[in-house]
Amino acid sequence: MKKKQKESAIQRFFHTFRRLLSRIFRCRSSVKKATTFPLPEDLLHGCWAQPDTMVGTVRTREQLGYNLAQKCYYVPGQFIPENRLPISYIVLYERDEKGVSCFLRCGRVLDVRTVERGNIPVTMRPNSDPEEPYCLFTVDSWKPLPHRIPVQDTPWGKPLFTHHFLMSHFHVSWPLFTLESAEDCLLFQSMEQLLTKPKTTPCFSVSPHRFLTLKNDSFLITNRDKEPLGSVSVAQYQRSPRFSFLQLKNLLS
Repeated sequence: MKKKQKESAIQRFFHTFRRLLSRIFRCRSSVKKATTFPLPEDLLHGCWAQPDTMVGTVRTREQLGYNLAQKCYYVPGQFIPENRLPISYIVLYERDEKGVSCFLRCGRVLDVRTVERGNIPVTMRPNSDPEEPYCLFTVDSWKPLPHRIPVQDTPWGKPLFTHHFLMSHFHVSWPLFTLESAEDCLLFQSMEQLLTKPKTTPCFSVSPHRFLTLKNDSFLITNRDKEPLGSVSVAQYQRSPRFSFLQLKNLLS
């Protein structure tokens, strides 16, 4: 009886030791190979060279009414340099029925011409120059976006530019003006995957020589030798996603 108990204890120890070794080697293997998150085709192969979409602010109900009725959008010409043209789409930055700032609708640009501000029949701000040149864009119609995009952690002050194909993938505004390549999208989606499935995705390859992991509630960038290059806490990312993303992106070069 004692002999059988001894053999049983040895067997349990052997199986426990084998499971431990298996976990160690599985972990090492996952770090070496890393995980790559499948990106949508339009993000992988989209044309990133020139942003084709302008997001313009609507400041008053009068301005919004004019834009919708005339199927147009106007903006000071100084904000539209030649290297920004052509612009294929315009998205309106406005307030929804609850007063929340967001992107709700988009128009495909048919034409753009220069007019003096005084020729646009919408109330001007005090001290505005009626002879200031404005760009007046005509659109085919204002259509709802695939989904409402709340404004989050987005710098503002003048029109912003992005890619039309990003609008269908992101439900907050900051990635639209921060992601500039397929590699940026890979980093972003790797971060989100680590947040949603931290145990099943221990490591991501985010560039040829850089890896992203989640350690001690922080995103950690390492090199091929697993040496830490920098980190950003999850709490900081949730507070300031755009700034935190740019911090990590700067560690990839």
